[in-house]
Amino acid sequence: MRLPEGQPQEGHIPCEPCGALLSVNMAPVSIDFPGEGRRLVSPKFDAPLICGECRRDPIKLKNTRKKMFEYVGEPRKQEGFDG
Repeated sequence: MRLPEGQPQEGHIPCEPCGALLSVNMAPVSIDFPGEGRRLVSPKFDAPLICGECRRDPIKLKNTRKKMFEYVGEPRKQEGFDG
């Protein structure tokens, strides 16, 4: 059985370096939970986001990536994919 995904719900999240508001879709998505079935879950925007303008600035990009890795953990290599 396929659950209907939420209709697009526009929300705004600030860019980490400059504070510009970025449009994001905040509608719930259907996720399969092993042993529990499928549920509609609202997205979480806890990790920092960065706008296209700030992404072009190497310093702002590097600082935002540092904050992102504090949230998601350091990058890991996957055998067979990263060499």
